[in-house]
Amino acid sequence: MKEEVRKILSILIKEQQVRKDRLKISVNSTSRRIRYYYEGEDGKEYTRWLAKVKRFLDVNFPDDK
Repeated sequence: MKEEVRKILSILIKEQQVRKDRLKISVNSTSRRIRYYYEGEDGKEYTRWLAKVKRFLDVNFPDDK
């Protein structure tokens, strides 16, 4: 694996590891639905991170689908 690819992959993993500690679970007692959310985020931060990861994987590992 190229050094630059390793570096970017490491950064993406670290970004999610930091966010992982803020992952919370909310259970609705009447419908018993479970909702996962990141405390202190509006949801866009995770969505942007996910889009970056998908682009990175598509560009660097196009045959791994």
